[in-house]
Amino acid sequence: MSARQTIRLFGVSEDTIRERLADVWSEDALSAVLSVNEEDAVLRLDAADEHSLETAVQAVTQRLGAFVYSEDDTALEALAVALLTEHNKTVAVAESCTGGLLCSRLTGVPGCSRVFGTGIVSYSWDCKKQLLGVSADTLDHYGAVSAETAREMADGVRRQAGADIGIAITGEAGPQAAEDKPVGTVFVALADAKRSWVKELHLDATAMDRAVVRRVAASYGLDLLRRYLQAYPTVMAGGERHTDYADRQRNADEPQARLQHLLPWRGKRKTRVIKSLAWLAVLALLIGGVLTVYNHILTPKTNRELQDDLANLYWSSTSDLTMGQPVTGNYPEGMTAQFRGLYDMNKDIAGWIRIPDTAINYPVTLYADGYYDNHNFGDQYSVYGQPYFYEGNTQVSLQTDTVLAIRGNNTRDEQMFSSLLSYRRIAYLREHSVIEMNTLYTAAKWEIFAVAVVNERDRASVFEYFMPNFANDEAFSSYVEQLCRRSLFRSDIEPTEKQPILLLTTDADREYGFSGARLVVAARKMTADEPTANYSVNYGMTWPAAYARRTTTRSTTQTTTTRSTTLTTTTVTTTTTTVSTTQTTTEPTSSTTTQSVAESTTSSLSVAAQDTTTTLPSADDETEDTENNDDDYHGN
Repeated sequence: MSARQTIRLFGVSEDTIRERLADVWSEDALSAVLSVNEEDAVLRLDAADEHSLETAVQAVTQRLGAFVYSEDDTALEALAVALLTEHNKTVAVAESCTGGLLCSRLTGVPGCSRVFGTGIVSYSWDCKKQLLGVSADTLDHYGAVSAETAREMADGVRRQAGADIGIAITGEAGPQAAEDKPVGTVFVALADAKRSWVKELHLDATAMDRAVVRRVAASYGLDLLRRYLQAYPTVMAGGERHTDYADRQRNADEPQARLQHLLPWRGKRKTRVIKSLAWLAVLALLIGGVLTVYNHILTPKTNRELQDDLANLYWSSTSDLTMGQPVTGNYPEGMTAQFRGLYDMNKDIAGWIRIPDTAINYPVTLYADGYYDNHNFGDQYSVYGQPYFYEGNTQVSLQTDTVLAIRGNNTRDEQMFSSLLSYRRIAYLREHSVIEMNTLYTAAKWEIFAVAVVNERDRASVFEYFMPNFANDEAFSSYVEQLCRRSLFRSDIEPTEKQPILLLTTDADREYGFSGARLVVAARKMTADEPTANYSVNYGMTWPAAYARRTTTRSTTQTTTTRSTTLTTTTVTTTTTTVSTTQTTTEPTSSTTTQSVAESTTSSLSVAAQDTTTTLPSADDETEDTENNDDDYHGN
């Protein structure tokens, strides 16, 4: 039983289609007819049976990928309206060279009114400025036919219409160019609330007349819209963030006279002083409130949104959603396709770090002279910074270095590398012992074998915890031994000779009480046949000398207790009487007064200062901790 299917494509040449589907044309059981026009390409397949047709359709979709927009003969504008309806999105359109042609194709689809309500033909500069908010500086500097103007047109019509998406087209349709761009130069832009995308076209004006250039430009606008919607809710690659344009300044409704009495320079001297102090107090409260909101609400929220967007872009980049075919020379040789969208945004991208079931899920940049200590992936100043490789790991050496080290900020709010401090608990380590860290070139998993506390200031004199490579196997083994000595925990599996090692580091000054304290999580690269590690507490770990000095200052306060006892003695007076014939004598045998005797005894308890947790520093300026900490929490 014969079967038939019609497939529609856009953005790919007829020669490319025939070249990639050469074997499909040669099938005896299949008839393929290709027709190409300005709007799209239509491929009609007739097969002897359903199985042959299914095989052919699968070959077309696999080899032509994102160029295939319909497998059921749906027109480009109908598909765009269907996708808008499916995602509950609205679109607004601003056209220059196409003169309303894109709007006409959208409104020709039944049900379009639910998703499309505004179309503006902005042919003149004044129209672009007044209706769409395109800045005069942009037009003066770049011209009306430019990527910058197209972006502002798309964002302007989106904001003016209150739509979710804005589409804009501006270009030179001919026959004569109005600016210094060649005829056939067209810019198609799409903008949502956060980003904008621009497709630059250089159409062959010698083979196309003005009408054809306009039709092709409108088709590219529809194709850009359908690519965006087919990728949604993930972020389509190739976009650039934009800031919302400020609303135009509004005139005050109330006259200035109503505020005169509040101004500090009005009234008597005493009144002016009081008003000035009040204004200063209000200003201080406002500044404090703004800083509080910014530091504790807006900044963390902005960073979370940025990192979530980057994660969506990275983990959703399984297919090429960019417009047109990429130029291989634009990317480092050997880079995996998953990094393409991130590389388009920031060419310092060098890898991705993720620890499953934790907050750590971030792109990793190159060193860049510490730039990413206080700048994020979008090149904006941020206290959160962005995790980055240490200086010794370069984009080239990432494939050959024995030790890779990544530094991230400890912001103490469960963002960036804050959660690394949770590895001080052995229970947490057992639940999150595997790290996923992919470079531009390879994907790998790493298993933790040590969680060490080191002093950044001792790197040159005591222990250099980051060494990209080693002179020999003995040096590598000695390095691993040093890490394990300083680890809070013991692992029954340690790296073998020259097995790659990954270090994740963050500052821990506040947690360990001395400047330069860093927590280092060390992991070895896993192979498929390796068993998982078992962990136990390392009660004899080597602590940095600075930590030892901090603990030895703890002493028992010398106390003195004085005990006082009062002893009271009372003497009773006794009188003896002797009677004779001649005289009577009265003689006291003892006569005393009542007296009190006080006796005080003092005893002093003196305890010498001593450290029960840390011995004195050893010859190598470090010491061993002998404190018996709880098995579930170790190292402060």
